Amino acid sequence: MKFPIVIPQLFYDLIARILPGFFFLALVQLSLPELTRYLYPHVITGRDSFVNSLGLVVGYAVICYFLGQLFLAFIWGSKEEEICEKHGGSKSINEKYQRIRLSHPAAGFRIIKLRAEARMLETTRTSMPAIIVLDIVYLCIMIILAISESYSIDKVFWVRPLIGVLISTVSFYGFCRRERKAWKNYYGNINIIYDILHDYVDPVKPFPDNT
Repeated sequence: MKFPIVIPQLFYDLIARILPGFFFLALVQLSLPELTRYLYPHVITGRDSFVNSLGLVVGYAVICYFLGQLFLAFIWGSKEEEICEKHGGSKSINEKYQRIRLSHPAAGFRIIKLRAEARMLETTRTSMPAIIVLDIVYLCIMIILAISESYSIDKVFWVRPLIGVLISTVSFYGFCRRERKAWKNYYGNINIIYDILHDYVDPVKPFPDNT
């Protein structure tokens, strides 16, 4: 197994895909109390084995990964292309990135981390409006049920969806601001690291000779 390739890729998946899905589920569980029982697993007791507990963790990781991929497909208003063009265009910058990865895996791993952070901010920002919409729809349904007197609602009930809307709105604004800086940091580091390697190590030549 080629660990210099596998480990950075797993690290990228954790930050860029699993974390956005985790943030989404955490906010859903916080702001939509009626759905919490469907999202939480059964309470783990001492009789459960380590394998069962590990299976729950893996299952949630898979769900978070799926949600991360889903929100990635619906990204809108991304600043990546705009910033990429300012740093030399996608073709030249991607070529530099691949040369860095081939010539210096440690530097390539740092760049992967920066890209994963930018992608995480972008994907999580995309998921925040979904939380807001779910909270608003949920509140409307509960109001209709309360008016029809067919459902008894505790006063404290209103707090959690409103907190969810507040957190999602603030998070959306914050992630939007950080996203542009993260992409600038990513593409800027590609050029900086490439120039450093070009001065001290030719990024084209250091390939292992298997002959």
